[in-house]
Amino acid sequence: MLKKQKVNYCLRSRDGLPDNKTEIYLADTIGEMGLWYKLCRVVLLGKSILGNGGQNPIEPALFGCAVICGENVENFSEVVEELVKVNSLIKVKDSDDVLERVNMLLSNEKEVDDMGARAKKFSASKSKAIDEFYAMVKSEFESCGISFK
Repeated sequence: MLKKQKVNYCLRSRDGLPDNKTEIYLADTIGEMGLWYKLCRVVLLGKSILGNGGQNPIEPALFGCAVICGENVENFSEVVEELVKVNSLIKVKDSDDVLERVNMLLSNEKEVDDMGARAKKFSASKSKAIDEFYAMVKSEFESCGISFK
């Protein structure tokens, strides 16, 4: 698609690092999303617009990113709706809506900071729930003589 549009892009898995002519840098490698989320303030979960199932919004939320996603979030619908309720995720309908929302966020630093802070707080609360569940399960197993390391 980018070739067809004559966009100068760089694919991380093949080309390495972008240069001053690079318009889009596609980070398509595994295990590096934390790096990108740490560097970005606004994240668009692209698969939720073009694909099926969506992508997990918790990871960018953990890094304090303002998150935008599409309607295709079947695999993560509950958490997406929870993030929408706490105003830390924006759901879009189509590419025009994406453009409008991205432009709005990029021109409103305070809104991005506020969304990111709410997203981070929300995801941290979910982490605590997982830790509490683990402690409870571990305790039950240990009471039956099964130990965890």
